Amino acid sequence: SNSNSNQNDSNNQNDKKHGKWREFYRPMTVSHFNTLKDKDKLCNICFCEFEEKELFENQCQEFKQLIQANKPNSDNNDDNKNNNDNDDESLKKRKLEESDDENDKDKDKDKEQTNNNNNEDDDGDSTMQEATNDSDIGNSNSDNDDDAEDDNDSAPPKQSDETKSNDNDQDKKDIKHLKISRDILNKISDDTIIHLSQCANNDHYFHSECIARWLDEKGKCCHCQKRYAIETGNQPLNGRLNWQFINQSCSGFENYGSIRISMEFDGGIQGPEHYHPGQPYSAEHREAFFPNNEAGREALELTKIAWHRRLIFTVGTSLTTKRDNKIVWASIHFKTRMDGGQQRHGFPDETYFDRFKEELKAKGLTTENLDETAKNNIKNGYNNYGYQ
Repeated sequence: SNSNSNQNDSNNQNDKKHGKWREFYRPMTVSHFNTLKDKDKLCNICFCEFEEKELFENQCQEFKQLIQANKPNSDNNDDNKNNNDNDDESLKKRKLEESDDENDKDKDKDKEQTNNNNNEDDDGDSTMQEATNDSDIGNSNSDNDDDAEDDNDSAPPKQSDETKSNDNDQDKKDIKHLKISRDILNKISDDTIIHLSQCANNDHYFHSECIARWLDEKGKCCHCQKRYAIETGNQPLNGRLNWQFINQSCSGFENYGSIRISMEFDGGIQGPEHYHPGQPYSAEHREAFFPNNEAGREALELTKIAWHRRLIFTVGTSLTTKRDNKIVWASIHFKTRMDGGQQRHGFPDETYFDRFKEELKAKGLTTENLDETAKNNIKNGYNNYGYQ
C-alpha cells in the first residue's frame, strides 16, 4: 500500500513537472547519439555530458520497439537489390550473346568475301587477312571494355561522408515526425535526452527536467528562441491599471495631448514565484506617459496585454532606495516624465517606441497580439477615461 502511494506521488510530481511540455518532447535516438562527437554530447542548459543510459530507447522498451518498427526493412531492401542485380546480369548476358551472334555473322561474311577475292587476286589475300585480324582485335578489345564496365557496375559503391551525413539528417527528420503515443511520452523521465518538436533544427538537446524548468520560466527554447507558451511574469496580482487623457503635451509631441497611465498596488505577501516567499511587500503607485498619437495609443494597447501577463513589475530590491521586498520595474522601460529627455526617463526620445516594442517582443508580445478593438482604438482614439 505504501509502495503504491509513493508511486502515485512520484507520477503526480512527474506529471506536474512535465505535463505542459510532454507533447513537444522528442527523444534522441541511439543511432543519432552514435553520430555525435564527444563535445556535442552535452545538455544545452546544464552542460552535463549525456550518457547512453539517458537515451529513451534504453529506458523504454515500447519506444525501442517503435523505433525498430519504423526503420526501413533492410532484409527486404537487400532482396530487392539482389533481384535487381540478377535482372541486370541477365539483361547484360543477353546483350552479349546477341553481340556475339552479330560478330559471328560479320566474320562469315568477311571470310566469304575473302575467298572471292582470293579467286580474283592473290595480292589481296594478305591485306584482307590483316584487316580481318585488326577487326578481331578491335572486337576483342571492345569485349574487354564491356567486361571492365560490367565489373565496375557490379562493384558496391562506397559510402561517403556526405551520405552518412544525409543518413543522419534523415534519422533526425524521422524522429521529429514520428507519432509517439501519450502513454509512451508519459514514461519520459527527468534525465531522458530530448529535443523540442517545433524547433526548426533538432540539433540541440536537453535533459527533460532542464528544459521543463526553462519552459516554465521563459516559455521558449533557450537555444533557438522558438516560443512554446505565452511568457508570464510574477507581478503581484492585486494591482490596478488606469489611464487618463490629458491636454498637456509630451516634449517633442506638441501637436498632441498625452496619455497618463496609473499603476497601483496594495501591500501583500510574496508568493512561491517570488524571491522571498511568505515575506510581505509594501504598497506602490507609479505613473507613466505616452503621447496621444497612434504610436502612443499602440503602446497603451500593448501595455494592457503586458499588464495581464504580469510582465511590467516584480518584487525585488529597489535600485533607488536599495530597500528589499519592494515592487519594482521589471525589464520593460516606461517614460515616467513628460519631459527631461532620455537621461531623465522622459521625452523627447526619437527611438523610444522602437525600443519599447523590442523589449515586449523579447517577452513574446508583439502587435500581432492586438485584436480588432485595440486596432480601432489606435486608429480612432478612445473615450476620455479608461481603467482596467
